[in-house]
Amino acid sequence: MLVFGVVDQILHGLYADSSSFDASRVAMHMFSQPLYIPSENVVLTFGTRLRHPEGGEWWELDDSGHAIAALLHGIAHEVLPFFKVTATPQDLAAYISTHKRSTRTDSNPNVIEVEAYSLVLAGHFREARDALERLERAVNAMPSTKTWGQRVLNRSLLVRRSLTPDSSEAIHLLGVWRNETVSHLKLERLTRAGHPDPSGI
Repeated sequence: MLVFGVVDQILHGLYADSSSFDASRVAMHMFSQPLYIPSENVVLTFGTRLRHPEGGEWWELDDSGHAIAALLHGIAHEVLPFFKVTATPQDLAAYISTHKRSTRTDSNPNVIEVEAYSLVLAGHFREARDALERLERAVNAMPSTKTWGQRVLNRSLLVRRSLTPDSSEAIHLLGVWRNETVSHLKLERLTRAGHPDPSGI
């Protein structure tokens, strides 16, 4: 995994997934992962495969000048622009509103959870409460066999109860979860020096 920039509230990375048929061919996933969503793994929900400039989604791994030039082209024209529109929690909330709203994703608890917490960190508390209410409805509409939805709902209720007038408690809670995710992903050395907790920013 290649990490871009200093790790703060959102992890921006490029993840290589090798082909089961040919180890020299990889799919490159560009992604932005909000670290204030508790996780022990890299999550590719927000992102997509990087397309090769010559077409297709598979890349040949070698050290030729042509391969390096193609990858640099992809980074400049696809990866960095995507990271720019998902740079901060506020950017990510706007990205979800613009690009992720559909019949399928608007009822996806994982997407709504990210939107809600991103709105909290962006200071849009009224919109965050609305998103948290949508999240509860989405989880309640899920089949009972999908028990992971209850974990999402339980987290969201903690945030919802912490939305005081200045929402400092909710922001602190999201900072704690961010630090836990950073630890699970072993990203401590890549964090911004002097600001280990986003709740203090």
